[in-house]
Amino acid sequence: MLLQPSSLPVAIVGAQNIGVVVEYSFFDGGSDDASCLREAVASHFELLATRGRRWRPGDRPLFDPAVLDTMIGSPIDRLNFLGEWYDPASNGLILRGSGEIEGMGRRTNPRYSELEVRRRFPSGWSPEHPSHDMGNYAYAFSQPPLGLLSGYAVVEAMFREINDLILQPGDRHRIRNWSGYDLTRLSDYFNAGAEYWGTFLFTIVNEPSGRLVVISASASD
Repeated sequence: MLLQPSSLPVAIVGAQNIGVVVEYSFFDGGSDDASCLREAVASHFELLATRGRRWRPGDRPLFDPAVLDTMIGSPIDRLNFLGEWYDPASNGLILRGSGEIEGMGRRTNPRYSELEVRRRFPSGWSPEHPSHDMGNYAYAFSQPPLGLLSGYAVVEAMFREINDLILQPGDRHRIRNWSGYDLTRLSDYFNAGAEYWGTFLFTIVNEPSGRLVVISASASD
């Protein structure tokens, strides 16, 4: 294991402190072998119980390893993983939806770089909901049900910094999306997100470094 919960990168701790609900676990010596990926996913849920963000010390989300043994994530590319809330041109975020923005008029799908330091959401904004055809990690990061505590510029900077941690520059990335399954059968951690917001589970193997990242998200208001 590369990183223990107490030594999660500062950028991830900072993002979670402003309300990002995505959870991350890092492992060393990983591969895209099914047994290795399943072991990492199981360890990820063990680690969640130690972090104190949702459970009392000693508690843990219920987890069914028998269900995990029937699962394997679907390979996806980087753009599919990042999804519809990601803007490749700016390597940044998009606020998908439409509405009136003070000083800007009516806008549809503006980039975060256009919104500068404004808080989330503009008054009267009609947000879009993610499709089920893409991974939409950028949505999970930037659109938690209760919003985030920082302006757009800060959120986008954190997003870019964390992307370099999970998708290491110079490495090849083997990304799998496990969200096509009914994840509530795997763990009650996903019950909240299944209400309406969404449930997300990804594995990323960076090659040749061997860094394996497990990413999950589930939340409700």
